[in-house]
Amino acid sequence: MMKFFSAYKPCRNKLAHAFVFMMVFFFVKTTYAQPNSSYNLKVGGTSITLTGQSAQPSGSSCSNSSVTSWSLYGFNNIFSTFSGSDCGIGCTVSSSLASITVNPGTDGTVQSVQYSKKTVKLMYPGCSVLDNGNSLVFSIAVSSYYDLSSKGTLPSSICSTAAPLNLSSYINLDASLISGATFYLDGLATSPSLNPSSLSAGTHTLKASYPFDNGSTTITIGTFTLVMPVSAVSSPGAQTICPSGTATFSSSASGTGLTYQWQESVNAGVSWNTIVTGGVYSGATSASLSITNPGTGFNGRLYRCYINDQNSCNPSYTSNAVLTVNTNVGITTQPAPAT
Repeated sequence: MMKFFSAYKPCRNKLAHAFVFMMVFFFVKTTYAQPNSSYNLKVGGTSITLTGQSAQPSGSSCSNSSVTSWSLYGFNNIFSTFSGSDCGIGCTVSSSLASITVNPGTDGTVQSVQYSKKTVKLMYPGCSVLDNGNSLVFSIAVSSYYDLSSKGTLPSSICSTAAPLNLSSYINLDASLISGATFYLDGLATSPSLNPSSLSAGTHTLKASYPFDNGSTTITIGTFTLVMPVSAVSSPGAQTICPSGTATFSSSASGTGLTYQWQESVNAGVSWNTIVTGGVYSGATSASLSITNPGTGFNGRLYRCYINDQNSCNPSYTSNAVLTVNTNVGITTQPAPAT
């Protein structure tokens, strides 16, 4: 026995022991990505490689010991047998690495599974480690394959006063994953509940993404125009002209894609008629309506404008304005000469 130990006298040197301990600690403590229990894989995505790190067998002495079916964080039976011989000091096995590569098919199936193993051994002098197993049980739970796509049609234009949009309703994604989707408005992450009132007028683009384990996917849901409703309506004022004069009624408002339509009432506002440009009328569908040479028959008529926005978010009428047409002065009796 003394002869056996003397052959490994350097092992008892404190410096040598410290060096070996540091190497063992480095290999054992290095942390690698640990496989989860399941994976969400994208149809037609890239291959995914899962790498695990083993734990050491229980106990530090390997005297005539045998450990079977080491568990490698989800990879079962990577090492079928571990054995060691008594060196009188004990031995330590470093971390052992193994990986499984899953190649996804294009139709939602596992195309192939590849297994590779790398065992790094570190021990005190005199110890031996046998790794005579290479079996593998594929026990990683690979979930169904998924994909992300747009669903339905996003409106081409949306009123700023509209109810919040549920963006989740515009994507195809499994219900178990949809909470993990991220939505983007003009390149910035946004809430799945999009409130139009918080947006500025103009064109906006919505996208969605999901971080599949074998490659994220980003899709465009659609592009829409945010429409501002009719607001700040300015009504026309009353006009007084001669029968051969011109009256102009003007209105204004704020909003997106505004349209104008003037109306006329001949019965004090009981009913209204749509004005068409022609004859005495001009500008019937513009912000200003002109009436030229109307005659006294137009006296007392009312005018108003119907203003609408691009999406009919808030169509509005102006207040009524009255037209007064004065009667021309006529001389009915000529003066007689004075004598």
